[in-house]
Amino acid sequence: MNNITIVLLAVFLLFAGCEKENSKLLNCGLELEMNNEPINLSVLFIGNSHTYYNDMPEMVGAIARSMGDHVYTEMSAPGGYDFERHYKLDATISAINSRNWDYIVLQESGWRTALPPSVTASMIYPYADSLNRVIRANTKTAKLILYLTNGYIEGVNAFGDTDWCKQDPQVCNYEGMQEKIKGTYLHLANQLNAEIAPCGVLWKILKSKNNTIQLHDPDNIHPSIAGSYANAIAIYSVIRRKPLAGVFVPKNIKVEDSELIQHTISAALFDCNPSWENF
Repeated sequence: MNNITIVLLAVFLLFAGCEKENSKLLNCGLELEMNNEPINLSVLFIGNSHTYYNDMPEMVGAIARSMGDHVYTEMSAPGGYDFERHYKLDATISAINSRNWDYIVLQESGWRTALPPSVTASMIYPYADSLNRVIRANTKTAKLILYLTNGYIEGVNAFGDTDWCKQDPQVCNYEGMQEKIKGTYLHLANQLNAEIAPCGVLWKILKSKNNTIQLHDPDNIHPSIAGSYANAIAIYSVIRRKPLAGVFVPKNIKVEDSELIQHTISAALFDCNPSWENF
């Protein structure tokens, strides 16, 4: 192979690599919904305190109304609940069967999703399938959205469980716990053919841009009102397929904070700036 051939081959490979990378970027993020007509939807939230704190489902409804949409929301979210207990809870089953839902937002227990894969395989995934079978028995068309929750400020140390930390040091701080939670939800998304509202990872992105916004409640576990608002923005962005700007803001959130939340979440979800899966 002569020198000219080698140079031409190198140039070809460089352009091929760039084209492949550009193709990835073009396909990155949520696809925009071009229809600007108001919509009418129903959304059922199944979760626990991470869902009911600050009445986050009502925030989703308020955001929708501020855009001219109408979204009926309902939730089954007893404190501390997980997929296993929801599958056995009459109130959750009744809510699922009460109407033909357009969307069902599923939120697993925060600490359970930080467990090692060998444990989630028995404590989470089978019950996710069981809950999904109940949903599909009622409606085959409801779209599933997984509400990926936040890590705790001190990781699983929030529970004072030193044994867990010794066995799995990764989850003993916020960043490590968030990464473990993300991995569990990525597995669930493939298992259930569901989309992810990556709320917890979006918090991490927000914290990297402005660490003065208090997303955690003072208990260092649950969402503050700003945290719940960020979650509502993320969830309705996934539902509505539009970047959300100039929408409803709770009265006790600063305008500049709400604008940063809206802009940061839109950039991550629609432009992969940054890509939440790799953050």
